[in-house]
Amino acid sequence: AYAYLVKGDDVEEFRAVLQKALEHRAQSVELRRIREINRAIVENFPGRMLVLDAEGRVLLMNEFPLPSDSPEGPVKGPPECECRIEEVFPRSHPWSAAILEYYLEWRNSGEPGDITRLKSASPGGDPRYFNVRFVPLLHGLARSLILVEEISRLVQMEGEMEKSARLAAVGEMASMIAHEVRNPLSGISGALQVLRKRFSPGKAEREICD
Repeated sequence: AYAYLVKGDDVEEFRAVLQKALEHRAQSVELRRIREINRAIVENFPGRMLVLDAEGRVLLMNEFPLPSDSPEGPVKGPPECECRIEEVFPRSHPWSAAILEYYLEWRNSGEPGDITRLKSASPGGDPRYFNVRFVPLLHGLARSLILVEEISRLVQMEGEMEKSARLAAVGEMASMIAHEVRNPLSGISGALQVLRKRFSPGKAEREICD
């Protein structure tokens, strides 16, 4: 009970208790709104998002699939289960081991950190690429934020653009070569036509000019 009245007729006391109740209600509504916004952000983030405490325990995490996930799916964070970062990024997988090792070295630095274009080879399929962002948090319980964003499509588009640029360069070079070769050939052709007229039909020299 946070707002109640002792039986009586004190209007000022009634106003104070009512104000307290209204403030409590407004705080509850705002807290619920913030939680809904946070849930929407986490669930719709196009990658893996983790919030960790100082000991590396996962406080919040979405379920975006990663190369290191088991066949049963990604490790679930609270409230489904308690887990640590070593369970999300196991050392048994080279891709996730790189993230874990970076985190262990970075977590006490107090500065943001990045791993860019981290490549995960996938047997029988195209490799996947990720950017990993490490952000220190100032909250008493939440100490680290890790964002793992897949950029495979971006890398693929960059490769296609680079290939197109190389093809364009080859085309330009071929055009330049054709131009440089065509000019002397035109001169040679004109000279042969002049020489050919000097030889009568049936002459070996005319056949050579032809």
